[in-house]
Amino acid sequence: MFLIQLMIVLLALYVGSRYGSLALGAISGTGLAASACSYKRGLDLGKDPAFQARLKDPEMYEYMYGSTATSLGKEISASAKRAVYIFLASIAVIVLFASCQRLLPSYEDGSRLKMNIVIQIVMLTAAALMVIVSKASPKKAVAVSVLINSQGAVVVAMLPLAYSLGIPGPVLLGVLPSAYGYFFIPNYPSDIATVNFDRSGTTVIGKYLLNHSFMMPGLVSVAVSTIVASIISSLIF
Repeated sequence: MFLIQLMIVLLALYVGSRYGSLALGAISGTGLAASACSYKRGLDLGKDPAFQARLKDPEMYEYMYGSTATSLGKEISASAKRAVYIFLASIAVIVLFASCQRLLPSYEDGSRLKMNIVIQIVMLTAAALMVIVSKASPKKAVAVSVLINSQGAVVVAMLPLAYSLGIPGPVLLGVLPSAYGYFFIPNYPSDIATVNFDRSGTTVIGKYLLNHSFMMPGLVSVAVSTIVASIISSLIF
């Protein structure tokens, strides 16, 4: 299976570099490096002493192997269904505006409302409707600690400055992957979900927060994607 994945990644890397797709080439190189670094990382569960120790705890064993919880057969409340319908409708509206941008409001100079603003308007409206129609609790929605990962804002703010300082565009394009940092502080929803889904307890957020399971593949991915993107950018431009 690993050899098949390797062949697919190498093919994508070749196509990306050959036909000018910088993103495809960089992503393919990143996938290859991250997969190689993670392939033999850690012990097999059968040889992992920490996992085997957890298996000896009856409650932990039941948690890992005994639960068959499912939402099948459970009655979903009408308010929850309405919230889902509102969310799906908001996605449909965004797709409609994105595919038919002539529907977007226009300014006097002929320019149209940007899609990022449209997305914010639609989703905030959807959230307000969920509160009104579905009786959702705003307090529960915000009752979590929030750390903002704002690499998009950093790119928007810093790239024009870097360009004005005379740094060539191809160089900036090549180092763009280095701005990615969602993995660094494990507060992103996918990180939290991954830790919760892994009942073996081997995907963890460490005592010191930064010593977590996503750090190594994240650092490898950013480093390799930056190097590969820089090389491809220099070859193309």
